Amino acid sequence: MIARNENDQPEFLIALFEDITDRRSLSRELENSKKFLELVVDNIPVSLIVERVRDGRYLLANRSAETILNRRREDATGLTAADIFNPREAKLIIARDEAAIEKRGLLTEEHPICDQGRPAPVPDRRMTRARRERRAAISDQDP
Repeated sequence: MIARNENDQPEFLIALFEDITDRRSLSRELENSKKFLELVVDNIPVSLIVERVRDGRYLLANRSAETILNRRREDATGLTAADIFNPREAKLIIARDEAAIEKRGLLTEEHPICDQGRPAPVPDRRMTRARRERRAAISDQDP
């Protein structure tokens, strides 16, 4: 920035500097924590699916969830149960999600999920967190 005198002549050059060392360090720490958490979530031996309560769209799925979703998790992101499952299964999943939201806590039950065309009983735990923006479905099915 140029500081001018009363005759509008440039008299001083003012330079401002901001030390962003701490911000960069925090950014690196955040990125490392995110990578670590992704590694943990991807390698837990249960299926984990996180969806937004507002519209039921899947926001995150770990590697184990690919069996339930019958597709790569990247391909499931942004989809809903109705987009992925047959109408009967989707209706059941949506009803159970709504029950978990209504309960505002942990809902535990067992229901069939088709695996390679054959229904198999899968223990299922659905949990709603207080933010009500997202819900997580945690399944005990092995990948």
